[in-house]
Amino acid sequence: MTALRTLVAPLAVARRRLRSDPLFAGALFAAVAATAFLFALVPQLFDRLAAQSLEQTVARANPLERNVAITAAGRVQAAAGDDPFRSVTASGEEYEQRLPEPLRAVVGGRRALAETVRYTVVDAPGERGPAGTTRYLTVRHLEDLGDRLRAAEGRMPSGAGLAELPFPEQDEGTSLEIALSATTAQQLSLALGDRVYLAPAPDDPLVRDVSVSERRDLVLDVVGILDAEAADPGLLRESRLDRAVIRDTESERFVYAYGLFPREAYNELLSGIGPVPLRYEWRYLVDPAAVGESDTEELAAAVRRLEGIFGETTFGQRLGLGARTGLARILERHEADREAAAAVLAVGGLALLAVALTVLGVLASLAAERRSESIALLRSRGGSLAQTLAAQAFEGLLVAVPGGALGYVGATLVAARPPGLLPGLLVLAIVLAAGALLAGVALGPARRALATKGRADVLVPRLSPLRVALEALVVIASLAGAYLLRRRGLSAAGGFDPYLAAVPVLVGLATGLLALRL
Repeated sequence: MTALRTLVAPLAVARRRLRSDPLFAGALFAAVAATAFLFALVPQLFDRLAAQSLEQTVARANPLERNVAITAAGRVQAAAGDDPFRSVTASGEEYEQRLPEPLRAVVGGRRALAETVRYTVVDAPGERGPAGTTRYLTVRHLEDLGDRLRAAEGRMPSGAGLAELPFPEQDEGTSLEIALSATTAQQLSLALGDRVYLAPAPDDPLVRDVSVSERRDLVLDVVGILDAEAADPGLLRESRLDRAVIRDTESERFVYAYGLFPREAYNELLSGIGPVPLRYEWRYLVDPAAVGESDTEELAAAVRRLEGIFGETTFGQRLGLGARTGLARILERHEADREAAAAVLAVGGLALLAVALTVLGVLASLAAERRSESIALLRSRGGSLAQTLAAQAFEGLLVAVPGGALGYVGATLVAARPPGLLPGLLVLAIVLAAGALLAGVALGPARRALATKGRADVLVPRLSPLRVALEALVVIASLAGAYLLRRRGLSAAGGFDPYLAAVPVLVGLATGLLALRL
C-alpha cells in the first residue's frame, strides 16, 4: 500500500497544481494541440496531394504508355454465331485473369484489336496508281470503335464475300468492305466507291515464313469515309486511322496506311488470308483514379512481374505472346518527384519542430519558475528527486495527452483520409516531449531546493545586461532574416544560405523569448 501511495502521490500533486493554475494549463494545452494538429495534418495532406498528383500524371500520360497491352501474333479462330469476333474478346478476358492482382485492380476496361499483316496495294491491269509511290495498307478492327465512329460519306463497313481477281496467279479472293479517314484516302489516292487489290508485303516478318504459293490476295471496297469531327478526341489517332505515315526517299515515296474492317467480317478475313497469321492486341485501360489510390510499391512490383508472366513483347513481329506497358516508367518518375518533395518537406518540418519545441521549452521554463516554491516545499517534506520530476512530468502529460488527441482527431477530419502510422508517431513524440521538457527544466530547481537560502534568495534577481543583449540580438536577427527570406527566398544567388534556412528556428526562439519576458 505504501508503494502504491508513493507512485500515486506525484499524480495527485500534478492534478492539484493544474487546478490551481488554469492559465498555464490552457496555454500548454493550446500549444500541444496546435503542434499535434500541424504535425498530424501535414503527412496526411502530403499523401493526399501525392495521390492526386499521381492520378493527374497518369491521366495526362499517353494512353499507349499508361495502359497495359498483351500482344500476340497467330490465329484466334472465329466464334460460332453472329459475333465471330467474340473469341478474340474472350481471349482478352482470359489474359486479364492472369494479370497480377494489384495490376488487375487498377484496370477499368479492356479492348481487343485484330489487324492483318502489311499488304501492298497492287494496280489492276490497265490501271496505274500514283507515280513513284508504293502504297501499303493494313486493315484492323478495334473493339467498340465502330460504335463510336460514323461515316461522313457513304456508310460504315459491314459486309464480306468473294470477288474475282484480275491476276492469273489467283482467280478469286476474299472481298472486304472498309472505311478510311478522309486524310488517309487522300494520301492513298482513293475515293469513296473505289476497289483496290492487295497482296501480302513480302518484307513483313509474318509473311516471310509463308510460302509464296500459299499467300492470298484480298479485295477491298471503300464504302465509307470516316467523320473525324464526330469521333472522340484522339480516337482516330489512337487507332492509327487518322492519317498514313509517309516516308520519302530520293526516288520513291512509301505510304503506310490503316483501314477499318467490320467486326462481322472476322471469319471471312481469317479464311481469306490463308495461313498468314494476324496480329492481336488486348488493351487493358488503366484507371488513373485507381492508380492514385493504390499502393504504388505493390503496383510497381506487379508491373515488373508482368513480363515474366507473358514474356517480352515483340510487337507482333513473330508468333507468340508478349506484354508491354509504360506504367512502370510513370511510377518511377512519380516516386522520384515524391522523394524530392518529401526531402524538402522534411527540411521544413525540422524547422517547424524546432519552433514547436522552443515554444514548449519556454512554457516548461515558465512552469519551473512558477513551481519553484512548490518544488522546494515538496523536497523539504521528504519528496525524492524522482517524485518531484515525476510530478512535473505528470503535470505535462495530463494536459498534453488530451491536447495531442484533439489535434490528431482534428487533423484526421480535415485531411479526410484514413490516418497512417507516421502521424500517430509524431503526435506521440510531441506528447512525450511535453512531459519530458517539464521534468527536464525542473531538474535544476529540484536539486537546489534543499540548499540553504539566505536573505538575498528572496529578492527578485535583476536581468543581466548580457542576457538582455543576447535576447535582443535574437529578436533582431529573426526579424531581419524573415525580411530577407520573403525578399530572396532560400535559393540565394551565392548558393545555400544557412542563415536564411535557420530563420524559422530564429522566429520561434524570438517568439518564445518575447513570451517569456511578457
